[in-house]
Amino acid sequence: MNFKFTKGDLILLLVFFAFAIPVALHGYDYTKGWGEPIIDVSIYIVSTCIALYFIVYVMFPYFFPRKRIVTLFVCIVLFIIVLGMAETYAYIKLSGDRYRFNSFTSLITYCLMSSVENSGILLGIFLGKKFYNVQVDLEKKEKEKKGNELRLLKSQLDPHFLFNNLNTVDSLIDSNPDLAKRYINRLSKLYRYLIQTKDDEVIALEDELNFAKDYIFLLEQRFGGAYKFEILLETNIENKLIPPGALQTLIENVVKHNKGDSEEPIVMILRIQENSILIRNNIKKKMNSSDSNGTGIENLRARYRFLTDDEIVIDEGEYFEVSLPIIKNID
Repeated sequence: MNFKFTKGDLILLLVFFAFAIPVALHGYDYTKGWGEPIIDVSIYIVSTCIALYFIVYVMFPYFFPRKRIVTLFVCIVLFIIVLGMAETYAYIKLSGDRYRFNSFTSLITYCLMSSVENSGILLGIFLGKKFYNVQVDLEKKEKEKKGNELRLLKSQLDPHFLFNNLNTVDSLIDSNPDLAKRYINRLSKLYRYLIQTKDDEVIALEDELNFAKDYIFLLEQRFGGAYKFEILLETNIENKLIPPGALQTLIENVVKHNKGDSEEPIVMILRIQENSILIRNNIKKKMNSSDSNGTGIENLRARYRFLTDDEIVIDEGEYFEVSLPIIKNID
């Protein structure tokens, strides 16, 4: 749930005060001067903004996602009481008036009601706006998710990929039957993995890495020494997650956009670090390389937005580098 302060929030706040301040100034006896109205309105604006900030942008983002609703309610009530006492104290100091309360209970009640009266309307407006935005975002993300899942499935079951591999098998059957059997075995494992994980949001990094090795084996048999792949494990991969097919997407991206040969191969290094996976390859662009079906890295970016705040980082200079975040937990 996004409770960050936005430009729209600022505009709403300014519009609210544009109406609220004239209403708050109405009814004063200005023959006695402007001192009391200015003090009251200043305290009102400051206390309302403080309440808005701490309740909407501090307390709700902390407690609400953790489903600690009772704790949230108690903290809000205590905060409003303390804020009301601060408002009363500030007014007494600035105006010189004195308040008399029969008991501590009457003081607490007055402070609570005063703070609610000052801040309640604005808090209600902003919380309503935030929850409305949440619903809109959820609907939008659900639509995007369905579209991404369809595009991902289309990418994974690309008939051209199957056609190319069948051609490779056909050529291997006559020249190297044993290798052809191994090739078919790896190809069947690859498709089995795609079918098993097609509904999963994340998968164990170890499983995805094994899938990537099968995929690399097929590419090496198809292209010979034109593409070379190196995998470096620099950390323990247990309890680490990644979207299924993520490594395949990046490996496929290297082959799709770069043309290698045995004399000047495209070398891809896949480095698994503690918090990210770094993929780097030298660049030798194909003449007509394009991600025509709309999948690839942009599709992967969209999938990551559903899972984590960490983003895919791309750096294209002498080498093409992609830093893929590792997901260590998912809510």
